[in-house]
Amino acid sequence: MYSSSRKNRSTSSKVISYNAGLSLAASGSKTSLATIQKRKRRLEAERRADEHRLTKQIRHNLAEAGLELGGFDVSLDFSIPPLLDVPMDMDEHDHEDDWVDEDEGEDGEFRATTDEDRALYRAKLQAMITQALSPRLYGGKVRTKDHRTRTDRRRAVHDEWAAIAPKLLDAYLTWKYPQAQASSSSPDEPPDRRPNTFCVVVIGLHGYEPAREVIQRDGDEANVSLILDGLLGGSPFLPETAFSLPLLAFYHQLRRRHQVGIQGFMKVMCSTLSTSYYPALQEKFSQAFDAYVDLLESLQKLSDQGLGRDTEGWRLRNACPCCSFQIPGEPALTPSRLHAMDGCSSHKRLNGVGHSDQRVFESSYFQSPQQVDVFKDEVKPRKQRKRVEEIQDVEEDEEPSADMTEGLPTDVGGPTKCTDRWVTENATSTGKTAAVFEQTGIFIGACRHGIIELVQEMVRSGELAKYPLAMLDAYMREFGEGQCIGYDIGCSMDKTVQASSLKDRANELKLALIVNAFHGYAHNRLCQLCHHPLFRTGLGLEDFETCERIFSSLGTVARLIRHASHFHWKMYIHLHMQQWDEDRYAELCT
Repeated sequence: MYSSSRKNRSTSSKVISYNAGLSLAASGSKTSLATIQKRKRRLEAERRADEHRLTKQIRHNLAEAGLELGGFDVSLDFSIPPLLDVPMDMDEHDHEDDWVDEDEGEDGEFRATTDEDRALYRAKLQAMITQALSPRLYGGKVRTKDHRTRTDRRRAVHDEWAAIAPKLLDAYLTWKYPQAQASSSSPDEPPDRRPNTFCVVVIGLHGYEPAREVIQRDGDEANVSLILDGLLGGSPFLPETAFSLPLLAFYHQLRRRHQVGIQGFMKVMCSTLSTSYYPALQEKFSQAFDAYVDLLESLQKLSDQGLGRDTEGWRLRNACPCCSFQIPGEPALTPSRLHAMDGCSSHKRLNGVGHSDQRVFESSYFQSPQQVDVFKDEVKPRKQRKRVEEIQDVEEDEEPSADMTEGLPTDVGGPTKCTDRWVTENATSTGKTAAVFEQTGIFIGACRHGIIELVQEMVRSGELAKYPLAMLDAYMREFGEGQCIGYDIGCSMDKTVQASSLKDRANELKLALIVNAFHGYAHNRLCQLCHHPLFRTGLGLEDFETCERIFSSLGTVARLIRHASHFHWKMYIHLHMQQWDEDRYAELCT
């Protein structure tokens, strides 16, 4: 029984009376107390019909809170909270005459309020509802603000993944090879410890489970128990969502071949499995996929260590069995091995993106920037560029004057001035490009069969001479005498080598630099006679355009790594190159 006094009236009564008053004020008419009570009862019936339907603004607030928590709990009751779920202001024992409207005058007329009063009342009402819903969202606890930076939070998550990585690898091997683990276990092994259970949402390749119960032994991390069950969580500890290992393996193969983004892949999977997609799902799957790739890379390292393939330069020397294998007593070929090298500016990465991800991806393909920078001061930049452009404007059948060519390099204005036609030769990335992009492309080297041997990342620069010089140094160090390398400006690179610290070693090991067959036809006639493979002995039908075919395949990676962190930029290039080499290896016997 509610008192008719103004102090003891319920909040719901105020809501109804206020809404009724607004309606009367809008009509501008006078009414009796009975009419007001009738309208009050009608509003009460409407409230009861809509008590399980929240307003748009409250749903928006709940969605934001759910995203901060990592998703909604489908078991939560989002009906009107008990604070507001009370009788309006009267029940079956009340009498209509006991009800008094605080906004009525002595004559019974409702007094209209201003727009400011209405806005203030709506704000107070929304604050009351939010306060009533807060215990449901946060378990009755007040969330404290996290003062850590994004970099600190990322580092903490990555450290947690790294701490449990060895246990995850053991659990993955147990799940992957259960028969081997069963045969190696001793019969005197103590019984399992007392298990606990927890539930996760599972997204698999063939189904969706809103709640799967997973057995967890005492002392084991949640992800260790998940892997033993064929799952991997979206966070290192206390995961709420897990992804099946077959699903991660399926995406791993897609990413190695066709470069499907995580967001698009998860939207397709959610649509296929008839479940809702939410943005936090992308971050969870990204963490799970990174952990899965780390498992595969760790397993490959263990395999290489067991086979003695973990020494420096082993992959470079033995990447292509056809090029590296020699029969005892076989006469040496001239040249002994054929390579191709070139740069590509498609695989740029914006400067400053992904700065919070400070992990370093280790790849056997990439040369470190420190190894490349050894040759950064070997070649000085060209001077008097204006005079070079004047020479290029001279007609084909005319010779440049002595004043124009005096003091310029020998490859300009003479019989090999063809190299100045190539953007690659003159490309030292402009200041704007260097300011926008951290990685401006990649420089690669491959054998004649298409297997990638070395990769360098071009950092805030164009295709500078230090990149091919560092690659030539690695070729001569690992392969020795008789190396032949095709480069689209091989004629100019030959002069660069003769002016660098590699001159004596290159002459001693008979290093040969030529131009590619397709690119070579843009060089002048005298250059082709010296450097085109058509006129060189021992090259056969090799065109040295291998890098162009590799770049054609790698172009699918470029569109997904422009805004990636340096870790993911390197990892996705590495994954695609792994698949490329496996495909070329399979084609060696055809």
